[in-house]
Amino acid sequence: MPPLSLSQILSLARSGALGKAWAAFEQDWLESGAENPAALTLKGRLLKDRARIAVEATDRARLFAESAETYSAAAKLNAESYPLINAATMALLAGKAENARALASDVLAMIEGGTDAAETPYWREATRAEALLLLGRTDEAALALDNATKIAPRAFEDIAATVRQFRMLLEHNKQPAQWLEKHVPANVLYFAGVMGIDPNDAQVSEKIREEVQKIQPAFAFGALAAGADILVAEALRAADCELHIILPCSIEVFRMRSVSAFGEAWGFRFDSLMTDVMSVTVLDSEDELTVAKVAIAADTAMGMAIQKSSLLESVPMALHLGPAHSLSISQHWSARGFVTTQIEVGDLPPVAAANRIAQGEVKALLAIRDQPSPILSEVSSTAFATWVENDCTIMAFEDLSAAHLAHDTFLKSNAVTAAALDIGDLSNGNAAERLSARLCRVLQTAGLHELVGTKAAAMALLLKDRNWRIEPLGEIATHDGSCEVFAMHLQAGQ
Repeated sequence: MPPLSLSQILSLARSGALGKAWAAFEQDWLESGAENPAALTLKGRLLKDRARIAVEATDRARLFAESAETYSAAAKLNAESYPLINAATMALLAGKAENARALASDVLAMIEGGTDAAETPYWREATRAEALLLLGRTDEAALALDNATKIAPRAFEDIAATVRQFRMLLEHNKQPAQWLEKHVPANVLYFAGVMGIDPNDAQVSEKIREEVQKIQPAFAFGALAAGADILVAEALRAADCELHIILPCSIEVFRMRSVSAFGEAWGFRFDSLMTDVMSVTVLDSEDELTVAKVAIAADTAMGMAIQKSSLLESVPMALHLGPAHSLSISQHWSARGFVTTQIEVGDLPPVAAANRIAQGEVKALLAIRDQPSPILSEVSSTAFATWVENDCTIMAFEDLSAAHLAHDTFLKSNAVTAAALDIGDLSNGNAAERLSARLCRVLQTAGLHELVGTKAAAMALLLKDRNWRIEPLGEIATHDGSCEVFAMHLQAGQ
């Protein structure tokens, strides 16, 4: 495999794949990039990211110090403010406040003297703001950050990186950070609701438009069923919001069962929207739709909204349409403290019998590479079912919490070297065999003592528990087609 470029490794880090980014840098650039300012700057960034997620305070301080040294080395080779301002911030976080202030003064002198070749006008002003903040000139820093975000209001990743860094600084100095909230770069929305709404209901469409205007999301995640989904998606498209669609089954089957079954007028609107979406995630390629699969897709969409919000330093929101007595969305969403805007619609006629779908059975699957019989017997007794597939032991549980508890038991016994998680509908006769084959393939990507999983499993964990951190590992080929794989980490001490 050819070495990854610095820009490719940076893209991995920005996507949240921190472990994969660091491994690639170690392999391809750690030695060869020792005198390369761009490589050193990236190394400083990766060390900073590792410090942010480190559990032990001593590890954080050590990694921040290493990051500061690496950024300083990059600045000496190529006198630019970007590595120098990062060296200053890392020095402060490593406990070297005097050094941090000296470096911040140097950065300010570079900018004001016109000797800094900033990457973009945004970064010049954002760097000025950071230097001022390090020097304790908070009011001036706030004004400089105002100027930066006015220059590039849609530079979402850059603004998110700035907000993240400023939050670390303010938290370290025990200073209030509320003034940063207006700079959170973009709102992220999860949308859902009932079917059966009149496609020509102008009043509901106007309510949706008003709420979308209030929320002003830049990214949205949901399905495209007839009714609420399509009405919201159309309002989001009109508001120039990036749409990410998550479907429980193939596009063709979904269109037939959840869209055109309620009138072909919905089908035309579905087709129009599909030409404009940014991404489509199909969770199950089988030509069957069930309530269980719809629930898995909803959890996945909510998890994706949470993941995107985390990358943007924002908090996800939800928009739901339904009768006043209906449940809004997942209890886990509410338990996480995320806000849901409810648009009330009147009671709708029941779905016609011909359009009803089977319930199905949502189960969580845990695959383990090793098969230690004493522990296996203990844990498998708590499982819904246990079987062996391609030298992998697979256990089906009622939910992800039970599957994770089983995995934790294996970990504490030092009996398992790797494990993989998935969730799926096992109601179909061949579902267990098909999902087992996919999960065994996913398990092959796991490193020593690593827990990996499918997108559906990873996003469901993000939804259910704030203490999970996931890292995208890329896509693999399975008999079902391509499958996104994630490493899943439960923060130590939780």
